[in-house]
Amino acid sequence: MFVDDVVQALLLVSKKGSLTGEVYNLGTGKCKTTTEIAATISKVLEITPKYNYTDNIRPGDPDIWLANIDRIKGLGFCPDFSFEDGIKKTVEWYQHATMNGS
Repeated sequence: MFVDDVVQALLLVSKKGSLTGEVYNLGTGKCKTTTEIAATISKVLEITPKYNYTDNIRPGDPDIWLANIDRIKGLGFCPDFSFEDGIKKTVEWYQHATMNGS
């Protein structure tokens, strides 16, 4: 999830949430596989790495990670940035920061 969407969600909760101890999950509401994540990052970076999966799963880790964002959607939240757009903006920021010595 891109940081601008996180900020939007926090502002929305501060304005529209009842602020009495509710928990709001943040996410895009869409599931991504490890392969999809790696492929998106590789595409944005214009690289073609070889992937080596070990199939090792840590005990207790779920097979699927997907946040239920129904509560925050009820406040009107909808992410503005796709996963790929968020990766692109992050890479652009990093490249700009490293070129300017930040």
